[in-house]
Formats: sequence, C-alpha cells, structure tokens
Amino acid sequence: MIFLEAFARAAILYPQRVAHQNSSGQRLSYRQLWNASERISASIGDRQRAGALGRAQPIAVIGHKEPLMLAAFIGCSKSGHPYVPLDDSLPLERINRILEQLDNTLIVLIGTRIDPAALKGQVLAAEQLPALGADDDDASITGETATAGHAGAAQAAKCDFTAPDICPSPKDATVSRQPASGDSLLRLSDPHRWVSGDDLFYILFTSGSTGEPKGVQISANCHDSFLPWACSLAGTRPLTSLPESKDNRQLSTIVPKNNRRHPATVSAAEPLPTASPVEPLTYLNQAPFSFDLSVFEVSMALATGGTLYSLTNQTLASFSELCTALAQSQVSVWVSTPSFAEMCLKDRSFDATVVPQVRTFLFCGEILLAATAAELYQRFVKARVINTYGPTEATVAVTDVLITKAQSTANAPLPVGRPKPGTEIHIRDEAGRDQPTGQPGEIVIVGDSVALGYFRQPGLTAEKFACETIMTANGKERQRTYRTGDSGFLDATGMVHYKGRLDFQVKLNGYRIELGDIEQHLMQLKEVERAVVLAASGQDGKITHLIACVISARSDTSAPSLTNLQRAQALRAQLSQTLPAYMLPRLFRFFDSFPLTGNGKVDRTALSRIIEA
Repeated sequence: MIFLEAFARAAILYPQRVAHQNSSGQRLSYRQLWNASERISASIGDRQRAGALGRAQPIAVIGHKEPLMLAAFIGCSKSGHPYVPLDDSLPLERINRILEQLDNTLIVLIGTRIDPAALKGQVLAAEQLPALGADDDDASITGETATAGHAGAAQAAKCDFTAPDICPSPKDATVSRQPASGDSLLRLSDPHRWVSGDDLFYILFTSGSTGEPKGVQISANCHDSFLPWACSLAGTRPLTSLPESKDNRQLSTIVPKNNRRHPATVSAAEPLPTASPVEPLTYLNQAPFSFDLSVFEVSMALATGGTLYSLTNQTLASFSELCTALAQSQVSVWVSTPSFAEMCLKDRSFDATVVPQVRTFLFCGEILLAATAAELYQRFVKARVINTYGPTEATVAVTDVLITKAQSTANAPLPVGRPKPGTEIHIRDEAGRDQPTGQPGEIVIVGDSVALGYFRQPGLTAEKFACETIMTANGKERQRTYRTGDSGFLDATGMVHYKGRLDFQVKLNGYRIELGDIEQHLMQLKEVERAVVLAASGQDGKITHLIACVISARSDTSAPSLTNLQRAQALRAQLSQTLPAYMLPRLFRFFDSFPLTGNGKVDRTALSRIIEA
C-alpha cells in the first residue's frame, strides 16, 4: 500500500522530524510514531492469536486528535485490520450504536474522556499499551527465528539502526524488543499482513437517512488511487520513489514488492509546482479524524515526511487560543471547510502576518464562495486557493481546480474542478441517461477510488453503488460507480459545477424547488456573505413557506442604518429579478454567524432550532 510504504520511508529518512503535533502541545516524531504503531499492532496481533478478534475485523479507535490516534490507525493497518475513527466528542449513544454495528469489536481507547465501562466492546485503553519512551532510546532490538533459536537472536542483535527500530530479518523472523520490567514481548509487524489491494483500509461512519449511522468502506486500493493526486495538490508526492541509499535499502525488509498495487504517479488537473520530498510542509488539521476531510491532511503529511498540526476542540472553542495556535503552527498547507476559513476571516487581523508560511488553501466539504476566495487572495498574496469536491463514498474528493483571482471577483458560483486521474464524472437524469453539457442532473462518480459500499448494508449498497465500463490508461476497465445525490452540471470544458443536494429539494404549492438554487442566488447579492434557506412546515408536515437565514456582507455599510424588515424587503426585491415568485423566501432572519457542526459545516439542524425557539 502506497501510504504505509511512504510512511515507512519517512520514518527511516526523518526519524527526529515531528510527525504530528496538536495545539495542546502533544507531539510525536516519526520514529516515535512508527514505534508506537508497532506496539499497537503487536497488541492487536496478540488479541487475534488469542481468538478475541476475527481476521480483518474492523477496530474502533476512539479519541480526539492525540498523536496516538494516528499510531492506532497505522497499527490497525499493519495488523491487517481496517480502523474506524470515532471522535470522543460524539454522543456516547451514537458511538455505541456504531460499536453495535461492528459486533462489539476491539476498541482502542485514546485519552480519558470516556469511561471504558460505558463502551460496547473489548476496550484496549492507552494505559494498557506497552510504554513508549520519550525517544525510544531505551529500546534494544533483538530478533530470533522460529528455527534459528538463540543463534538467530545473536546475529540480529548486531543490528544497530539509530531510527526507527527496524531490524532486517528473514521473512519468517520474529523481531522483538527485550522486555523491561512488566513489559510484554513485542514483535515487528509482518509487512505481508499489512492491508493492501481490496483489503479495507478504514470505515468511516456518516449520518444515514434512517437515523442510523452508515459505514463507508474504503479499501487500500481506493486510498492508493487518492493519495498521489492529493499530494500533488500541495505540489509534493508520496515518498515511494527515492534514489538508492543505505537507509533506503532497509525498506526491502519491511515493504515487500508484492505489496505495491499501484504505481506512485502524480497527475493533477492544474499545473502545480513540485516541492522536494526533503522540504517538509506543515499541514493544518481542522476537522476531527472521524470526518473524511481529515484524511486529506493526515495522508499528505505522513506520506511526504511532513508535519500534521491539529487544532483541538479546546482551541477551536476560543478564538484567542485559535489565533495563538495558528501563529505557532507554521502551517504551509491549509486544509479546512470554507466555513472555518470564513470564521477566521471575520477577524481583520487574520492575514499573512499570522500564518506567513501558508502557500496553499485547500477546501472541501462545502460550497466555496467567490467572496471567500477573493478575501483570501487579498490577505495572502502569495497563496493559492484550490477548490475540491467529493463525497466520503469516493475517498474524500475526486475533483480539483485552482481558483483564479479573476474567478474570485466574478459574480458567479465557483466551479469544483475536473476529475482526478482514474475517475469520470457523469451528470444523469432520473432515468440514468447522461445529460448534455450545461444541463443539470445527479452527479455520478465512476472510478477506482469509489468505496466498496456500506458496511453490512447490502440493500443500501445496491441502491447507491454499481459497476460500469470506462476507458482508462490501460484500456476499458470495469469500475465501481456511486450515485452521489448531488445536483450539478458539466460545462463545455469538462469542469464540474455543484448546485446542491438533491435531498434539499422540497415541494411548495406543487412546485419542486432546490433550496441550494435559492442560496446560490442570495449569495450572488453584494449585501450577502452567506445564506442558508430552510423549509418551514405545518403540523401535518406539509411545507408552508421558505425562510432565508442571512449573514450580511462585511462590505455592506448600509446594513446598520436599515431595520431587518427593510433589509429583508430589499433582498426579496433583488431576488425577484432572477427567481420566480414561488421560489422567494417569505421570511428573512439575520445572523452574525451560523452555528457549525463538529466537522466545521453549517449546522442546519441547529439553525432550525434557533428559528423555532
């Protein structure tokens, strides 16, 4: 698997470099992260050999942006198990509903915010893991084979690599650390057991229409298709093609050639500068690890020898703490939802003097407004703004576009880009027929990063996923397809334009209305910075009218002198010039800011509660 191979190279080449740091001050070097993942992998292997864990059974990892969370993810992958990331800020009831779907599996619990006794599964708490020294300098490496006995141990003991603790050994050898007092015998994970090919890499649970979370199954192959393209957006590439060196030859013992299923090629829709793998970049992590946006920065950082900088919930809850953390982060690649960037932009002091190293703003998860891009270009004159699009079911994102300064100042919605290599985007009507250029329909994704379906939900998988033949670099191939439920269209250049969710479609007085369509028209008005349109219903559930929730543009100097009624009348009058009467909101509510979900998106449910209160 490209990611694990690249991470192994990073651990050998840059052992002392910080791999992950959070805004609370916790950090691990590449050497420490490698060794921590080995210890967790060994503990998982012990459970499996004891019959307490099925082969390739998903493992839940619960915590909040601690560096050991990443060690647990990698440890699961090294032992051949998919990991299921769960942030401990999630309601306990929701966590347990997910654990029930996983058949009360093994839980690696990081942190102390949740009582282990309240969880439905076998808990392996962080304090139960073998201790990790400050630098692991106390770890003496020895090894023995099943047949060579002590002679093999003596020969392996001559190995003295400074970092990480990787000791060459025969294929069937067991490499272990001599245990300290009370410490259990630890084995180096067998690379042939690492997840690869169609093995599941992770399962990410998202909200389901039935109220039950649904698990999206992402394979190693899916991630291998995603990773090189993702790295290219920051102008880097995974550490999978390095010149021959003494350190690099060590990889022959830990990365078997038959574990490489995909070539590590880099191809991007936009020409991007190339950064040397030895020039480390720092990647911002705003989203929780249970949100697929985080896969962007985690993968890019650890596969390129970079540093991941995570903002904790405590930091995000205080704007002063957030500003301090950003100033200390040395972030060069900013990855977030647009809403998070807009929140930061509300402070006039947020500019290149606060985070001077930023060269790339990478957005996903929501509509990026042209006004937001324009503001970023004004405050960060040396940075680029990249817009992406994609659902969890297609491995984070599948399109990208470098937003130009001209696009950011035009009075039109921004495109979301062209598809990445190995992916096709089709726009289809309700009958499944491809729509002509410019005609909206459902966005359907075809390609090698489409998920394997939903965990133990064959009916829902059959409804949303299928297979069809597409042209690839190798000729015609059968690939998975996913019906996104998103509305969009393709322009004459093949650029994808996103219009909103089809499930935000309502019927009012017999008319079918896309709420996202009204939102787009509102946000094209100079007086509006952000808008969300909600449908109000009566006691019988029937839609009665529309409500526009609006944040006024910072440039609108007339807003303070007008009453809310006057502002609403003015906006409604302007909308009436581009929208039919039946699509005009009846009510307008004005906000200084919108509530956000833990993932950094606008919380429509919370907005509805505020309006109903």
